[in-house]
Amino acid sequence: VLPGSRCPSERVDDAIHSTLMLRRQQFALLRLARGRAMSSAPMTVAVLPGDGIGPEVMDVAVKVLEHAGGLFGQSFNFKHAPVGGAAFEASGEHFPESTRQACADSEAILFGSVGGPVSEQHLPKWKDSEKNAVLGMRKAFDLAGNVRP
Repeated sequence: VLPGSRCPSERVDDAIHSTLMLRRQQFALLRLARGRAMSSAPMTVAVLPGDGIGPEVMDVAVKVLEHAGGLFGQSFNFKHAPVGGAAFEASGEHFPESTRQACADSEAILFGSVGGPVSEQHLPKWKDSEKNAVLGMRKAFDLAGNVRP
């Protein structure tokens, strides 16, 4: 690093901070547009970990939301509910009524993943689990699409 210049990590930190501040402003505008002021009641989020890597991803997603909420003055109530093969083991359905209700009572839904190994798709636990869970959710809440990484 040259004298008087900043190291790359400081520039990255500044860029991250600027991005977070912009996101904070966008988030505040979005919340106000929805008629709800920042820092009011906690936002309820349904967390549906599902199968495979879903539970691991959802654990991190919840931590990220909690951290972001702390930065932006927003708290969350998380409602965890089973979906996919995990739900089938407990209830015999891939998208049970209890999960549907948890989603209906929430303002947002974090959806992990559903489905099992290709070699086990013939088993009732996995047969049509993706279709039943994802399409069941789309139908129940009149959703036309989803956002994925």
